[in-house]
Amino acid sequence: MPDFKLVISDPQTKEPKVVTVKVKVSEKVESVKGEKEGRALPIALINQKTKEALGLDQFLTIETVKQEGDKKQKVKTHLLVKVSNEVPENEVWVSQTVGEKHGGNEFEAKAYRTKAFQLMVSSGQADSAHRDENRGSLRDQRRRGEPQAEDNRRLRQQRFHNEV
Repeated sequence: MPDFKLVISDPQTKEPKVVTVKVKVSEKVESVKGEKEGRALPIALINQKTKEALGLDQFLTIETVKQEGDKKQKVKTHLLVKVSNEVPENEVWVSQTVGEKHGGNEFEAKAYRTKAFQLMVSSGQADSAHRDENRGSLRDQRRRGEPQAEDNRRLRQQRFHNEV
């Protein structure tokens, strides 16, 4: 089955504030299943004051420049933010997987509020997400006797005519 790329953007992010932070690999942050394949966002632990200084909501991007031979390559990682007051100010704790991607256990990086990111979703996951578990398919709704959109429209029309 084919995979889909789901794009998630934050329309409130206009000009994110960029701050240089120290990024450290921590044993307290576990790797998330699927983060290497782009199916899940890695987790980052961050101090509340740093979160406020960056104007973060839930997502953080860290960016470094990696030297590969004579080429410089930008490496960006989008992270899901968890607040922990154990973490010192202007520091971000990440998993070993993120550290490997950026080439070290401790490094400096530019940090800012994420504008947009992509997640890979299999078509099976997309189908199950499309069909809300609480509601099910239209056929299931009809079996349970729940009102449909056309029924709701008729009810609104009847109420309108009764008021007039």
